Amino acid sequence: MTTFDAAVPRVDRAPIVLDAGQQRVVDARRTPGAIVLGAPGSGKTTAVIELVAAAVVDDGIDPERVLVLTPSRRTATVLRDRLALRIGGEGALPGPLARSISAYAFSVVTAAHRLDGLAEPRLLSGADHDADLAELLDRSVLDELLGPAATLGPAWPEHLGPDVRRLPAFRTELRDAIARLSEHGWSTDRLRAAARERSTPAWAAIADFVDEYRRILGASRPGQLDPAELVRAAVGLVREPPAAMPA
Repeated sequence: MTTFDAAVPRVDRAPIVLDAGQQRVVDARRTPGAIVLGAPGSGKTTAVIELVAAAVVDDGIDPERVLVLTPSRRTATVLRDRLALRIGGEGALPGPLARSISAYAFSVVTAAHRLDGLAEPRLLSGADHDADLAELLDRSVLDELLGPAATLGPAWPEHLGPDVRRLPAFRTELRDAIARLSEHGWSTDRLRAAARERSTPAWAAIADFVDEYRRILGASRPGQLDPAELVRAAVGLVREPPAAMPA
């Protein structure tokens, strides 16, 4: 009987040469943390790959304890493949070492729902999210839907009048602002306070809009979360995990 060696052949690679800044990033793995700033193409991705490689290969960190978060699914896929090529020769990896923020947030919230015996959350698509924002921004449609329960809505400044609020670009900016609130853990009350301090009425209007958005759409689609709500829920669970949730 002919037998074959199923082991993955080891590929000799040229050593990675890091500049002084990249080496400081790799060395930062033994510190409480660091913020790395750099323009596109400056080598940030190479630095983080070498940081992970040094932690796993040199320091003996269990790959199961390593996770690199990226803004998008596309960058997560690219980084995951590069990490597998860089570290995979040292042995089988337990799973993806890189994930998008939304994917990781979804896994955290899903785990919490399962512990509580709740249905798994559903992620609102980008198209549906945009349609929801357009509907809320169009007060005539919203007033017809809510009837006597309708309110005056946010006090948008003059330069953000109805014609501006109908633009897809405005909804994109608004969606980004909602995401940044969740990302930085800002409440709408904190945003209103900042609006008063900086005399920026647009921020107060955004805060009022977000409150209305969460109240109306949260009641109309229970269990369905937009990306910003998903991250906000995951951040809360990471900060104060349920007793039964594994660390």
